[in-house]
Amino acid sequence: MRCMTKVDFQDIWERNPAKAAVHYRRAAMGGDVQAMCNLGWCHEKGAGVEYSVSQAVLWYRAAAAREYPRGLRELGSCLEYGYGMELDMAKAVEYYRKAAQLGDQEAQCCLAWCYEYGKGVIEDLEQAIYWYRQAAERENARAQNNLGWCYAHGKGVELNYKEAMKWLQLAAEKNYARSMCTIGWLYENGYGAQQSWSQAVDWYQRSADRGNPTAMCNLGWCWENGKGVPTDYKQAVEWYQKSAEKGVVRAQYNLAFCYKEGRGVEQDYKEAMEWFQKAAGQGDADAMCYIGWLYENGYGAQQSWSQAADWYRKSADAGCAIAMGNLAWCYEEGKGVERDSAAAFTWYEKSAQGGHATAMFSLGWRYAHGVDTGKPDYEKAFEWYIQAAEKGDARAMNNLGELYRCGQGVEMDYAKALAYYEEAAKDDNPSALYNIGECYELGQGLAIDMEKALEYYRRAAEMGSPSGYCAQGRFLEKGICGPVDLVQAAAFYQKAQEQGDSEGMYLLALCYVHGKGIGQDLEAAKALCQKALESEDIMNEQDEELEDKLKSLLDSLEQEK
Repeated sequence: MRCMTKVDFQDIWERNPAKAAVHYRRAAMGGDVQAMCNLGWCHEKGAGVEYSVSQAVLWYRAAAAREYPRGLRELGSCLEYGYGMELDMAKAVEYYRKAAQLGDQEAQCCLAWCYEYGKGVIEDLEQAIYWYRQAAERENARAQNNLGWCYAHGKGVELNYKEAMKWLQLAAEKNYARSMCTIGWLYENGYGAQQSWSQAVDWYQRSADRGNPTAMCNLGWCWENGKGVPTDYKQAVEWYQKSAEKGVVRAQYNLAFCYKEGRGVEQDYKEAMEWFQKAAGQGDADAMCYIGWLYENGYGAQQSWSQAADWYRKSADAGCAIAMGNLAWCYEEGKGVERDSAAAFTWYEKSAQGGHATAMFSLGWRYAHGVDTGKPDYEKAFEWYIQAAEKGDARAMNNLGELYRCGQGVEMDYAKALAYYEEAAKDDNPSALYNIGECYELGQGLAIDMEKALEYYRRAAEMGSPSGYCAQGRFLEKGICGPVDLVQAAAFYQKAQEQGDSEGMYLLALCYVHGKGIGQDLEAAKALCQKALESEDIMNEQDEELEDKLKSLLDSLEQEK
């Protein structure tokens, strides 16, 4: 943005801009270079005179021809932004340099910025720091802010938070809003000062009150998360809204999330979609991912797998690891795209490499089951499960336990297996709860204890584990830890098979064959065997023993027929 300039006769201008413009024109016609710049500014803003970019440039050029620093700088600004002149950064730099060498603070700051970002010149951070310092030492607030920012990020200078704080505070004393926001950031993180959320909030508030949109977003986050202030979602939404309307992409995303969750506002998926789309329009990968999620679930828009997959791809291409994993799943299940296991593997791998725990688990599972790898690779599976487990993925912890219990990819170790099962069970992972029960039943790493085994099987079933239902059914069928109850056993097998569990289908089929707890029905038994052999569960589990049992039972039923 262009720097604001001081205008002489400020009191006259505020009372009567037209009268001030008359004074400026009279003085400018008499050769007063300062009046030339002021008159140019009036034409640029349409203040007291007709708005005219050509007249503004004419008067700036007249002042610049007389080597007046402000005239040189204003002409440079017109060239930088293509205001009344063809945009030409190289020429803009020439004018900034002339004005800077004549001591114009704003021009020194503008020249420094050009060097910092390589605009019109080759990027040169040493020169950027030199010119920022020149202007900062002359009390230029913008330069003090920018120099402080460079120290805070180690850009062109050695990282020095205390030096950053010094320059930023000097700018803040001049009511420079951006510096106040950065000071808040320093306090938030304990950089150059003792960490203090209350100080961070105070500085964000000061900056936000002066119109800084980034500070508004930061203040909203503090209210949302109870940092330095009590948690207040309505206050958070209020500040996010202000910031989002000024175009801050993170505020647009955060506001959309609040609408999605009904946090501080009534839940409104359409409003969430609108703000996510605005953030996505500015390249926010996380917003793109959520747009995909909204389309996937039909929230705020008509459900569309093709739209979901498309937005996941956009987000994935923009670097969002979660979207990469979601896109992988779409390829795996053929949702919105043609089913493509190889593509799924590729995207799971990219997502996992991007640090997404769910993808790490999925990739580990594919290696363990030889999906797209030709044969199981337990060592690779172990590597990915470990990484997912370190990020708290309970499923990965459980599967690590399985590798240790079976000695797959690692040396068999019941103690380590149990340690992973127990860690996963803290999150009520149903598979882990079942596996602990199985260890008690089989005496693997633990003394055989059928009561304990049943306790864990029940907990697993309560969390929806079909294996837990099957185990309870077996105990009831055999009278373990209680009397035989064939009716209840069959009921548990029924619950398991309703979840697509192939073992449950097999055990229930046997009940139908022998009339245990349920009326004898050979056709029902046959249908269950066929269903189990065609199920995804039997393919995923790769349980050859169970598959052989199902085939044998089906053959015997076919022969009886």
